[in-house]
Amino acid sequence: MLRRSITSFGAAAEGFKYCIAHTNPGVGRAYDLHLAKGKGSYLWDADGVKYLDWCCGIGVTNLGHCHPQLVAACKQQLDEAWHLQISFGPHVGMRKLIERLETIFPPQLTNFHFVSTGAEAVEAALKLARAATGRQNTAVVQGGYHGRTVGAVSLTTSKYGYARGLRPLMPGVVVCPLPYTSQLKLPANTDVDTMVDRCLAMTEDVLHQSTHPSEVSMLIVEPTLGEGGYLPLPKRYYKGLRDICNKYGILLCIDEVQTGYGRTGTNFNFEQLVERDASGAFKADQLPDIVTFAKGVANGLPLAGIVTKQELAAKQLPGQMGGTYSANCIAVASAIEVVDVMAKEGILDNVNARGKQLVDGLKQIVQEEKLPVQEVRGRGLMVALEFDARCPAGISGDVSMKALKEGLMVLNTSRYETLRFIPALNSTAEEIEEGLLKTRKALVAACSLVPDALKGPVKFQPCCPDSQKSCGLKSACRHVAIPAP
Repeated sequence: MLRRSITSFGAAAEGFKYCIAHTNPGVGRAYDLHLAKGKGSYLWDADGVKYLDWCCGIGVTNLGHCHPQLVAACKQQLDEAWHLQISFGPHVGMRKLIERLETIFPPQLTNFHFVSTGAEAVEAALKLARAATGRQNTAVVQGGYHGRTVGAVSLTTSKYGYARGLRPLMPGVVVCPLPYTSQLKLPANTDVDTMVDRCLAMTEDVLHQSTHPSEVSMLIVEPTLGEGGYLPLPKRYYKGLRDICNKYGILLCIDEVQTGYGRTGTNFNFEQLVERDASGAFKADQLPDIVTFAKGVANGLPLAGIVTKQELAAKQLPGQMGGTYSANCIAVASAIEVVDVMAKEGILDNVNARGKQLVDGLKQIVQEEKLPVQEVRGRGLMVALEFDARCPAGISGDVSMKALKEGLMVLNTSRYETLRFIPALNSTAEEIEEGLLKTRKALVAACSLVPDALKGPVKFQPCCPDSQKSCGLKSACRHVAIPAP
């Protein structure tokens, strides 16, 4: 029986069973679906059942499925060239893409290398950092996710399943603490600044006890954790990590694979964390040294990359980088249009408006239904709902399956019971309301058996009590549910 409620016959069931019988069982699945097509914010399976897609290929189809401008660009490119190898020389589309990217990255980050996947981008960052510093070790933040290749999964600590049975992995990885109440086993309304100060002090200890700073090439961190629970990094924490890296000559790599391309309300999430000078320009010594990007860059076609400073890239030797499908020209054609569409259609403004609508709607559902929720948090349209730690194990997955029966696709994440919401960045207000209605039904159904002791009136501690600005622009950046007085 498939995980969703469908009949045991039909094209969807038959196709699903055939694929499972003939593909690697090591692939994990959130759903047992046999999907056929997508348009805008919606997907259809092989039987024609329609779903509102709040997964977006795990944050990939940021502009929805089959955006007409992207489709047209790819069709035109198909008539010109399918594959042009960068080892023979950069192609025309590659130049156009770099020119577009230079409009959305700070002027200090001007050296690009293109690959095919987010994990490959992380591997490229590892090689760059080692070549540029002559050091061998890497520091990561607890709860981070960076991919499934051997090098990338060695840096991943969001949960053990990605590396289970595959050790030994790459040596020389040290793990630094994160100001996350669930990991630190602290009350959800613990003062964020107190957690930040403690974690930064502990990071200094880790860098001197598990390794030595002189041996660490790079510290890699997601500005908002993805698989680790959709946790926005506090601004003070980012600055503290940057200062530690500056102090010891460690390169800071910001993993924007999931957070990039408008997902959090700015072109890249680090823009919300880096300090600015009096003119409004980014402070050069606070910028990341390396940024990895993927997922939304080509809206679903396999393209990823890193951007770094020219002086760091100059320390690499010919042959250290490459890839058969690097900067595939069809994927590049889509990526060029992504940058143009985001500007032309005002995507960032929509992300911030729809993100506020989504967060406010979730808070309203939690309050009205008296749900056992510990926290609603996020930036832009990268939003999470974490259940009270005393809820039954598996409750977030149960909500996900009940939402699917309502025609909504959402995912759970992390070791902790957390739902994540990843709508398309060009979602309409009506689509957000539709998703909230389906989410309400799924939450109520899944929480019906939760003990009454975990329920009750709640209120939300504002993330930015001194400002009306949107979440993500202040250091705390949290929406914490605490018991009502």
